[in-house]
Amino acid sequence: MSGEAEIPVNVGSWVEALCFTHEASDLMRPTVEPAAFHKDRTAGPRRIEHIPTYAYGLLRKLAEGPVLLHGLFGTDDEAAVFFLVSRGLAERTENQLVITHEGVELGGVLVP
Repeated sequence: MSGEAEIPVNVGSWVEALCFTHEASDLMRPTVEPAAFHKDRTAGPRRIEHIPTYAYGLLRKLAEGPVLLHGLFGTDDEAAVFFLVSRGLAERTENQLVITHEGVELGGVLVP
């Protein structure tokens, strides 16, 4: 589109809703300390942190085995994956998400 064509009302409403959803997901995204992106997690004092229920549910699912990333969708799944990966509880390997040793230890989740 050249930017000059009129957008149909039904498409405009859909785009507006999509933008609102994207904005809402940004507001719900958990804050992450810069040190959380580094592999060395011993650099500073550990702090107790709440794990969102949805992320913990995904962590429990990961304890049963890898989860295909293309099977996850929506802002809830995106936020849960971001939370787990940024805290070192899960990691992406090719097209799937797998639990890490730290993830297994958290909350007594046992890998079968």
